[in-house]
Amino acid sequence: MNHLRRLFYRWIIKKYLKDCDSVLDLGAGTGIFYDVAAEEGKEVSGCDLDKRNIRDNIKLMSYQDVEGDYDAVWNCNLIEHVNQFEFMEVCKNHCKKVLITVTGRPRKSFWDTPDHIRPYTKKCVERLYKAYGFKTVFSKNIYPTWAFVVVGVKENKE
Repeated sequence: MNHLRRLFYRWIIKKYLKDCDSVLDLGAGTGIFYDVAAEEGKEVSGCDLDKRNIRDNIKLMSYQDVEGDYDAVWNCNLIEHVNQFEFMEVCKNHCKKVLITVTGRPRKSFWDTPDHIRPYTKKCVERLYKAYGFKTVFSKNIYPTWAFVVVGVKENKE
């Protein structure tokens, strides 16, 4: 599955992050996306709360403590663990161009993970994007997994 995941990440990066130099990986986990983005020549920073995942430029810290601006912000399986409004505010404040969210589609086993706060649908993520100034340009289920991806570009409201 990691091979398929890496191929998918590489496709996302080439398709939607081609004009992005700096990428922030929120909730970087084991760093698979981080590694692929770095291999594609991106300047990648990340954060995670699990000490086992800290390496290179992945720092031990909450997404809420992020500083600086990034061309793109990536998050995978994070939004369901945090306050959606705080999360989107952080994304809005630190993302200059592209926001990408990957998360699981709602299913019964969602509640088996004790720190899940709420499940999300693609439509819900798209509405959050719109409310925080991002226009959805891609939104699809990822088969054969129980996940989906939403890609948004920041709208300039000047």
